[in-house]
Amino acid sequence: MSELGGADEKLVTEKLSEVLPFSLNALSNENINMMFADALSMLYTDDLLMISQRLSQAMHWSLTSKQYDFFKQQSEMDIDLSVARIYAELHYANDNLILSTLNRFLKGPRRAYNSDTARYMLPLALLSNFNLSQIASKVIEKYGQTNKLTFTALEAALTAKNTSAFRKRGEIIETLASCFISTQTTSIEKPSWSGLLLAEIEVASDETVVSALKKINISSISIDDPVMARYALILGPLSHTSVNKLGTEIVNKFGHINRPRSEIIMDALENKRTDNTYQGKWELIEILARNFSLFNTVIATSTFCYDCERDSPSGAERCIFCGLALPKVDCLKCGMTNVPEARFCMSCGETR
Repeated sequence: MSELGGADEKLVTEKLSEVLPFSLNALSNENINMMFADALSMLYTDDLLMISQRLSQAMHWSLTSKQYDFFKQQSEMDIDLSVARIYAELHYANDNLILSTLNRFLKGPRRAYNSDTARYMLPLALLSNFNLSQIASKVIEKYGQTNKLTFTALEAALTAKNTSAFRKRGEIIETLASCFISTQTTSIEKPSWSGLLLAEIEVASDETVVSALKKINISSISIDDPVMARYALILGPLSHTSVNKLGTEIVNKFGHINRPRSEIIMDALENKRTDNTYQGKWELIEILARNFSLFNTVIATSTFCYDCERDSPSGAERCIFCGLALPKVDCLKCGMTNVPEARFCMSCGETR
């Protein structure tokens, strides 16, 4: 899932949040820095809106309103939805994105900041000097007794007289971020987008997953197997082109694990490459979901010979009565698991 681009990430997340009880369970109370959330709450509404707009444009925010609302509900204090949005997006973003965005907004020579410090510095870097000083003073007043050493450094940065405005601003931002970290009892967990998405689908019940899939699949293709449905849920919101691209990238990356299944997938991708119909997309999704769900299993050989209708011993590659090569349990063209008596695949009609 890490192979998906930003636009596809947002598309899948938004669609699945409509049909699944989507949340941000990876953000639990013990990982929420309440001082930072409270500091954001001290900002004026216009400042929160400005920060949201600028960071959203720079970082291509992709979480949904349901996820922001879940974070808001998990907070120990009553925080504004704008605060929840900023905190959740910063918490979720990967380290490289945080660091590159911070260096983009901080004027002056680039510095190698710690990623956790940079995470807290980012919204502060967008404030005016006046508002930055105001928020720092309010934090000192409310939390100054929690870590006197760190807050003494923040007071020194605020009251420095022989320091240029530019340098003073940078020291306030970095020291204030250090104050937030000093009150943090646990390290920040930063799950990847794919990790969050897969976790949501994994914890959902089988009934919920199958029901959710039916809401986004209006083709004649029916996928009732819960394991297959979990893969299909991720693929369903994507365009035909994105499904093809993702399938190809997964096979290229993991194909060596199970070459027979990889060949089935690549044949399906090639056969459906020019079929841009909605039905064609779901036919491809069904094949991909089935083979992804069985990727870690070997394609077994059937012991039943459909020609002479007799069983051979387990492990036999050919019928011990007529010598005919025994068919695979799963079709080598589409991956469908067939009944032993089938002479042709139940799904694609391929001769077994």
